[in-house]
Amino acid sequence: VYGVQFHPESVLTRHGFRLLANFLERAGVPHAAGLVAALDDDVARQAAPQAPRIEPTAGPVVTF
Repeated sequence: VYGVQFHPESVLTRHGFRLLANFLERAGVPHAAGLVAALDDDVARQAAPQAPRIEPTAGPVVTF
């Protein structure tokens, strides 16, 4: 059994705004064109200097 937990309210993740925009589009809530890309770029630019590079693991990560 595999699972993924992601907190879409955390827009400080890469493409976090895109995830929220996709949800809003599915829900029928309009948003300004280009806003999501601009916000994603801004977050990536601000977080890049502090964000450590994390390599993927060789196998599945299991936590309990």
